[in-house]
Amino acid sequence: SLTDLKNAFSGKKGVIVANGPSTKSIDFDVLKASNAITFASNRVSLLYESTSWRPHFYVCFAVGPLKHKE
Repeated sequence: SLTDLKNAFSGKKGVIVANGPSTKSIDFDVLKASNAITFASNRVSLLYESTSWRPHFYVCFAVGPLKHKE
């Protein structure tokens, strides 16, 4: 339940990681070590080959149906 998360991260820093060319300038090792709560969306998984960082929360926004490459 989302109500279980209410105030669970009170007082902690939060970072939203978007998609796009600006992610090339982020040092994800520093972000991981910062203990900030991170939120990411959509194609953030494309970064996984180059870092061990993973977001605490992941959201996917889609206008139409999602289709996987086979």
